[in-house]
Amino acid sequence: MPRAPNPELPNRILDAADALWRAGADAAVTIRAVADRAATTTPTVYAYFKDRHALVVALRARAYQRFLAFMTKSSSFRNSCERHLEFAERHSHDYELLYGRGWLDRTLPEAQEAEINQFATVLIKNGVPERSAMETAFPILMILQGLAMHRIHNRVVSPLSRRIRAASIDACLQLVESAQQGKRLRATDVAK
Repeated sequence: MPRAPNPELPNRILDAADALWRAGADAAVTIRAVADRAATTTPTVYAYFKDRHALVVALRARAYQRFLAFMTKSSSFRNSCERHLEFAERHSHDYELLYGRGWLDRTLPEAQEAEINQFATVLIKNGVPERSAMETAFPILMILQGLAMHRIHNRVVSPLSRRIRAASIDACLQLVESAQQGKRLRATDVAK
């Protein structure tokens, strides 16, 4: 008589993959390593996750929930920018899973759109008119993502890196302020 499926097994597999990713990032997550850590077999992992890509997509969704939980404690838009960077610095493997190299491949198109819409909603709550929220969200997200990845790959904090961080956050705030006033900020305005 075949054994009944264990309803906890998919979560145990994800927990194992999550622990491996958080410890060693992409290179640490192999189907064999996940199976070993979850105390199961590789065919069993494949029974729940079609392939490694499906497993990593599920991992990314889990990391995004941690990111959202961290971000919901923001007290202002400036603090939201600061917390975004703080998450990247504290949880660099999670952040790389979320927005590092290849992140578009790890994210379903509907999830990409939902994440950007969530950020646009934050801008609207901070006084950015709905009609310009998406146009404002894109450059702010790219500023934060670029700075976060820079900080992850250049761990040394120096006077220059502190100036870059402050200037980047100020640029994000200028973009919001400009959008609040109904203006479209040009790149040359931010550089001044």
